[in-house]
Amino acid sequence: MQVKFLTQEQDGSAVYAEVLEVLLLLRGQYRLETLTAQIKKQQAQGYQLVYVQSDTGILAVAGFVVTEKLAWGKFKNFLLTSCWEN
Repeated sequence: MQVKFLTQEQDGSAVYAEVLEVLLLLRGQYRLETLTAQIKKQQAQGYQLVYVQSDTGILAVAGFVVTEKLAWGKFKNFLLTSCWEN
């Protein structure tokens, strides 16, 4: 298994589509096209996605932002999808 960052350069690839399909499990209000647009918008603001990939496919996806706040200092905001073994 490997943990990798999802980049905009991967847009259009099979891996990119597979990662988004996993995200859609928790974000069902989006379609694949609208989710892609939203991710690009948020990535421009510092949003990052990482995914766990095995030989059988994508096992988990996490989206996060690292920012600094006056009250808390460095702050991490995470979304983690379900994890499973295919």
